Amino acid sequence: MVLARVKSERLKKPTPSQVSPFIVQKVKVIIPKGKGYDLFEPVDRQKVKLLDDWLALQPSNKMWGIEVDDIYNPLHIKGNHWVALWILIPKRHIVIWDSILNYAFDEEISKLVEPISVIMPYFLHETCLAEDRWKYPYDPYTHERIKVGVPQNVQSGDCGVYTMKYIECHALGHPFTSTLCDANIVAIREKLVAEIFEETSIRGLEFNTYNSFDLYD
Repeated sequence: MVLARVKSERLKKPTPSQVSPFIVQKVKVIIPKGKGYDLFEPVDRQKVKLLDDWLALQPSNKMWGIEVDDIYNPLHIKGNHWVALWILIPKRHIVIWDSILNYAFDEEISKLVEPISVIMPYFLHETCLAEDRWKYPYDPYTHERIKVGVPQNVQSGDCGVYTMKYIECHALGHPFTSTLCDANIVAIREKLVAEIFEETSIRGLEFNTYNSFDLYD
């Protein structure tokens, strides 16, 4: 995905105080005469308060497992298949939703999920407040692969769309239903792509970059 912005072709015009782009006719005095800039002038406390208030709202100050309980993540397995992960921080557990259950054995899935189950406790331990680290041991998270009630991609080829819909449905509190099925997957894919295209305003490369660029690409 490429981000680009067209360069403006407008000519730069001199301001009224300039006789040319290179010669300034008048100069405004920024520092009053007789008074220089004090490099060690005390800070304006009101400005400090504004900064503190802004920092308090930033995501870096979020308390994992207190203000943020859940993380959703797609996981690519065996080079050509996607599954969805629901990481439950308070329970130290990972749920796996797979749209093609017979594609990989449980042992294969476990091996691919293991790095995440190991790195999550390290991540939380190192990013939490020092006095709270005892709450976040290094023990790996447990994980399970759900095999009942998960819509399946029988015709194959749409595992990525199923993965995104698993995450979207669960995050919004919507149960997995028969609506998520191969019969509706083309319409679901089309809606998802159109909404991403509209919301991100990312146009990427021109279509003529690819000879066969369509909805599935």
